[in-house]
Formats: sequence, C-alpha cells, structure tokens
Amino acid sequence: MSAILKMNAPTTTAAADPASAYVRIANLTKKFGDFVALDNVSLDIRRGEIFCLLGGSGSGKTTLLRTLAGFESPTAGTIHIEGADMSAIPPYERPVNMMFQSYALFPHMNVEKSEMLDIVKMGGFGARKPHQLSGGQRQRVALARALVKRPKLLLLDEPLAALDKKLREHTQFELINIQQRLGVTFIVVTHDQEEAMTLGQRLGVMNHGRIAQVGSPCDIYESPATRFVADFIGSVNMFEGRVSEAEPDGVRIECGELACALRVQRAVSCTRGATVWTAIRPEKINISRQPPAQAAGADNAVRGTVREIAYMGDLSIYLVQIESGKVMRVTLPNTTRGAERPIARQESVWLSWHGSSAVVLTE
Repeated sequence: MSAILKMNAPTTTAAADPASAYVRIANLTKKFGDFVALDNVSLDIRRGEIFCLLGGSGSGKTTLLRTLAGFESPTAGTIHIEGADMSAIPPYERPVNMMFQSYALFPHMNVEKSEMLDIVKMGGFGARKPHQLSGGQRQRVALARALVKRPKLLLLDEPLAALDKKLREHTQFELINIQQRLGVTFIVVTHDQEEAMTLGQRLGVMNHGRIAQVGSPCDIYESPATRFVADFIGSVNMFEGRVSEAEPDGVRIECGELACALRVQRAVSCTRGATVWTAIRPEKINISRQPPAQAAGADNAVRGTVREIAYMGDLSIYLVQIESGKVMRVTLPNTTRGAERPIARQESVWLSWHGSSAVVLTE
C-alpha cells in the first residue's frame, strides 16, 4: 500500500467547486504533430478572481492561454465561459481580450482619451505616441486597450516582464487594484514566482502540459503536492528516506543523507518502510553555534560547516555542508545590526528545525 498524504489532498485537484466555475476547461488536449503541449487539462476558474498560471518554459501555460483566446484549436476537450461552449466561436467573437507580452501598440497611433486611461492613471497622456512613453506607461496603455470593451475574461501573457524590478513590484499592486475595481476575471501567465504569488488569488502550477497543483499561494508554498512543485516554487532542502515509525500525529523517517532521523509532526497516512521525500524550506531552519536543546543524534538536528554566505540586504543565505557531504540552504532575516558577531565561512554550526516545518511527499 503506497503512502498517501492527507494534508495535501485538497490542493492536488485542479477543479474548483462546480457551482462557482466561471471558466471551465475540461479534458483539454493540444498536440502539435507528435508533441503534446496540453495533456488532458481540467481546470475551473472563478468569477472575478486573478488566476495565475505558473510554469517553466515549455510547460504549456502560453498554449493554454492561446487556446482560451481562440488562437489555437484544441485537439480534444472543451472550454466554457459563463456556461457557453467556445468550441465553434472565433477569437473576435469571444468575450475575451488578451494583453500581449510585447504590448503590441501601433507606433503611428496616439494613445487617445478614454475612461480606461483614467483608471490606469494615463488620462493626461492621450496625445502621446508609444515611443514617447516609458515602459510602465506603455504597459498601462496596453492594459487600458485590453479592458476598454469590458471583456468577461482578460488574458495576460507575461504582462510585467519588460519592466525593471522596482517598477514591476509597484505595478503588481496597481494591477490588483484595477482588477478589483472593474471585477473582470484575469488569467495571468508568468514564469516569475514572486509575481504569481503577489497577483494570484489562486495559482496553477504547470509541468509538461499538465496541471501539477492548484491552490492559494500559501497552499502551494507550504503544502506542495509533489517534489516538482516543492522544488519549483521557492527554495527547498529535499531528503529521501524510509518511514521507520508511523503514528497518528506524525512519522519518523530514517534518512541516509542526514546524521539524524527526521521527526515530522503532521498528520500523514503511510506505511512503515515506505519511501518518501521530506521537504524543508530554508527559512524554517535554525542555525546557531551552540547545539540545540536536543543533543547530537537526536531528531531534527544536524551539525555542519558553513561553506558560503550571500548577504542580500534583507536576509542572508547560508550554504552549510553537513557530515554526509550534502549541502543545506538556510536563510535568516537581517532584523538587527551589530547585535552579535555574524556567523562566518568555515565555522562549525548546528542546524535544527521544528517537526511541523517539514512536508512529507510521496511522489
């Protein structure tokens, strides 16, 4: 009997409550010759939400967006928007608009005035042409143009990719405010994890043309359903091991990559002897020169040597090589200045973590 995680079950299914489905994608497949770009994708999207599709290059997210827009015809499956089947509806008749990554502004035309320009704070720029606008201003004009006909569904393909980091962060919150004001359903495609977690009320993580997991940003980050999702979203320390004890309130895992056993204090239903993977986020790990309350050999505590340190301003990243040779990643917020001597390279340290910090994965 294979191990099954109870805690991950609610977020592994792609379909939302049928009663709340505004956009319904059912068993959607798209092939280009022998290449399967979308593999039996089913997904429900709620009215008025910002839903972010997140995935690496070739994961299928842009193909899914183009199929929703009608630019690609599915090989199999259906798309319904507000109950209406879109199968025979051409792109120009769908209640959908799309904001392209390149913005696709006509260079010979000026911005012109409209109510939407005021909403995106561009009301005074109507006489300007695209080359007279900054990157952020062109992004707002493209958004206003996409919204002017009040589509039921707005598709955004990497909408902020051309902006610098600070402007992108600022524009993310502006985009949220505009969407909330208008109530239009947004589907955003991005490869930027921070952007997806800022914008999206829910995320869909794609891999090889399939939906790997759907959930809130917190669900996806704190309770990933698979090793792929755990590794793709943020940074993670991953350990393979075998379950040595299985109890109602958690499990104990023997792991050859650690000089300690892993005690996970979460409700996990699995059999003794099952192969599992334990994921621990870098910020969940404590680092100190002194051993923790539990002595060497106890659960969830291991000794190592600091090999590299990266100072990032708001936090520092420590790469610690433990006795097995594996390198663990630890992040600490820089909350004080000069309080104590910082840990340096080549120092011997102890790493420890709480039993509730780890997530057990079976696939």
